[in-house]
Amino acid sequence: MTYKDSVSVAIIGGGIAGMTLANILEQAGISYILWEAYHQVAPPAGASVGLMPNGLRVLDQIGILDEVEHYMVPHVDWEHRDGDGTLYCTQSALRLLPKALGYSTIFMERQRLLEILFDNIRDKTTVCTGKRVSLVENFDTHALVTATDGTQVRCQFVAGADGVHSVVRQAIEAACLADLRIPEDYFATKISCVYGISDPLPPSSRITAGRNFTIYQASSSLLLFTGRNGVIYWFIFSSLDTTIPYSETKRYGDGDIEVAFARVAHIRVTPAVTFAEVFRNRRTAVMTPLEEGIALRWAAGRMVLMGDAAHKMVPHAAMGANQAMESAACFASRLLELRAQLGGCNISADLPPLVSPVLVEACLEGYVQKRKPRIEHVVKGASLSCRIQLKIGDAAQKHIPRLPSLGDERWLEELLKMLYKAEKIEPWDVDSERMRYYSEQAQKRCGSVKRILDNC
Repeated sequence: MTYKDSVSVAIIGGGIAGMTLANILEQAGISYILWEAYHQVAPPAGASVGLMPNGLRVLDQIGILDEVEHYMVPHVDWEHRDGDGTLYCTQSALRLLPKALGYSTIFMERQRLLEILFDNIRDKTTVCTGKRVSLVENFDTHALVTATDGTQVRCQFVAGADGVHSVVRQAIEAACLADLRIPEDYFATKISCVYGISDPLPPSSRITAGRNFTIYQASSSLLLFTGRNGVIYWFIFSSLDTTIPYSETKRYGDGDIEVAFARVAHIRVTPAVTFAEVFRNRRTAVMTPLEEGIALRWAAGRMVLMGDAAHKMVPHAAMGANQAMESAACFASRLLELRAQLGGCNISADLPPLVSPVLVEACLEGYVQKRKPRIEHVVKGASLSCRIQLKIGDAAQKHIPRLPSLGDERWLEELLKMLYKAEKIEPWDVDSERMRYYSEQAQKRCGSVKRILDNC
């Protein structure tokens, strides 16, 4: 077996959480290696990503905000309609986010964001593709990660950013088996999603850059976002007749996509355009089960989770990627605190000072205690929004009739409550006027919504 040079952190998974953490650690001077199971860094999965101010602030801290904001378009409005075409309301609260926090919102291709994150890493040899993990082992002085090709890496911490079917989470749960009682619906799927990207439609369609659309309909519903040059990012959500357990791998094909599409083809996204026209213009369409859940244990020994491995949510809060970046920032912040505790020395796996199990536990417990309560609230909110859109349960019956009376002030107020609590990298040498403004606004948390609206 071949050994990679020992590092402080072995990052497992090259998605948004893993790549964000890699950027932070490199800039902080903390040694790491990233293993990605897929054969390329940014696979063309056809998925989109919504970036909110909390995620954009982290991207600002690591120096890639300008490249990402190349894909930003000014927000126009967000229409909420019923499947029969009824317009419930039109709100433009997202337009006010720059005044509220200094950052806006961006919808772009996930693949492009991963490319930007990877391009920002100076030492590309720290990122290894085609490395699928088969075993994670904990020892008093280090952890040892083994890939299926026999390669091994020694480290002080294993950061599991390897998705909802995380090998690292399985290792954590195996280590904590006596303390865990896993519920039947753990990371189960009750809703499926077809996500796609379509080329722009003519201006007469009114599905133009900066406009978003939510369609409320029982069983199957739609969510559409428009980005730079009018590219359309869309989702078809379908409630399932039976729950798919986490242990069952569900794969969908073109026939399944056509069935899901047929249920919403007739829906008018705007008075002039049905979803069939959007679908006809598609570049990509992929169907997937939407697992939901929060890991019972986020850490054990020297292993820790982030991103979908720790907290998998439906897309409705536009928080999956943003919370992944927050978790990476929070974990890195705990490592920076630990390094300061050790007198500023690098926390490598083969040179003193080695990090004792007691210090490791304190570091990881600090991360979990800071992140888990916030994530529970975000995951619950996303799930509720999804079910309201699909007209499931009493919450939908109460909320949908109230839509016409919910103005921008209420929408913005609820959004800011979530964004004020966002994590960032701290301490951090990089600073900007917008970073400071976000922090100042979050500290005030009083009267800001009315003040923002009065100034518009």
